[in-house]
Amino acid sequence: MLSGVLGADAATKMFFGTNLKDFLVGGLGGIPNPTSGGTYSQAITLPELFGYVTSNVNTGGVGNYGIVSGSNLGQMIMANVQQNFLGSAVQFGVAAAIPKILTKTGVSRNANKLLRGFGLSGVIQL
Repeated sequence: MLSGVLGADAATKMFFGTNLKDFLVGGLGGIPNPTSGGTYSQAITLPELFGYVTSNVNTGGVGNYGIVSGSNLGQMIMANVQQNFLGSAVQFGVAAAIPKILTKTGVSRNANKLLRGFGLSGVIQL
């Protein structure tokens, strides 16, 4: 589960320019959009993509909501990939290595023994 969350976070950083939490809830419920603050960046959130909050993404419809002049969704994603590729690639590597590290060090085996002791081995396993 940890490696999955790290992988999803790396993907949202690389393609959408923000972390997983801000990508999922950015702009909803009074939580400020990670791109707000006077200057607009290439960050894109899920609520923006579905049109629930004022968007940085120019969908070609009801106007430009503050994206970089001349940019569209594809250009913003490409800018994010170019800007965040190295950091996200390292995070993908760490996410892929975590299960192997846990197995080699015996952490998963000991955690499974502990879960078995609590009767949770049929529900959760590492």
